[in-house]
Amino acid sequence: MIPDDIQLVAQKLGKHLPFGDVCEVIALAPDVSARRYFRVLYSHREPSTAVLAFMPDGVGPLGGGSQDIEQRDAFILIQQLLQKHDIRVPEIYATAPKDKCLLLEDLGQETLAARIASPETSREEKDALLKQAIQILSQVQNIPVRADTESCALLVERQPQFEQLRKGPEEFSHFYLRDSGLTVGEREIFSDFSCQLSEEIMSHPRVVSHYDFIGHNIHILHDNTLAIIDFQDACLESVARDLHALLCDRDMARHLGEHHHRELFEFATTILPLPECFLPIYFEYAVHWDMRVAGRFSKLVLDDGRAQYEQWIPHTVGRVMHELEAICKKFERAADIIDIILKRSGKAKEWASMAWTVRY
Repeated sequence: MIPDDIQLVAQKLGKHLPFGDVCEVIALAPDVSARRYFRVLYSHREPSTAVLAFMPDGVGPLGGGSQDIEQRDAFILIQQLLQKHDIRVPEIYATAPKDKCLLLEDLGQETLAARIASPETSREEKDALLKQAIQILSQVQNIPVRADTESCALLVERQPQFEQLRKGPEEFSHFYLRDSGLTVGEREIFSDFSCQLSEEIMSHPRVVSHYDFIGHNIHILHDNTLAIIDFQDACLESVARDLHALLCDRDMARHLGEHHHRELFEFATTILPLPECFLPIYFEYAVHWDMRVAGRFSKLVLDDGRAQYEQWIPHTVGRVMHELEAICKKFERAADIIDIILKRSGKAKEWASMAWTVRY
């Protein structure tokens, strides 16, 4: 539960620092999680703001390791690890464990997602920003994982397991196709496919992963350099996850355009620590990610009334169709899934015609 008087918490956290009095507290727009953020204006700071992060009890989607580390404590550990490897993240000014809050550096209001989506942003600027983001991803993925450090031990313990992965693609049938009249047999096909796909993903090479490396979690600073936020769920995960999230999630690919999107993907393959024959790995994780996201966004729209997520469903479903085609030869159920989607989703074919993926 958010503290009743968030302003008093902000005042308490700033009292031992030369911040002065709290002038104003502004609630920032929430996203999917229970975390909440507030921009705090202080009287004696330059710049005059900080961000108060309320992180309720919880160990995150992958747990908190053997010590059940809370997300806010994981944030501190991962922040220190990323800073150690020269990755720009917000400074932590103060902590209030009893109030479940952190006082953080304010990285500003502009996200990479917003800049890329703006019609005023040139192709050259988009290219420079996305390449910078890919360079940051390379830094993250190249972090050596040593078991003798607390932060790295947490990353190792948080590796996604089969049962969690299996639930991802099934969200597509549970929520996106929920009212489409799926038969018991069709649901079994989705379950079989989800198990087969998840077993394969379990064998993917794993690297340090931000775990939500989307444009909304990358901020553009005043000098046009980038910084990353919301890394408290970092873990070891498939080498394909963060790249797909960066270049595709929430219509990023659409705002780039097909040709530019593919150029950036090819650029990423030259600098990231990728295995040989990366494309099959990429498509397997892309299907998993996009089926889960399409299902999750559908649930947010239908059950929670969050209409803003509806805009991202068409291109996500459209990509699912192409990604399933890319893995049909390896996964016998993939073709069956395509047939079910075309039968049960009236717009899937139309959405596939306006979406794309990399060449396979």
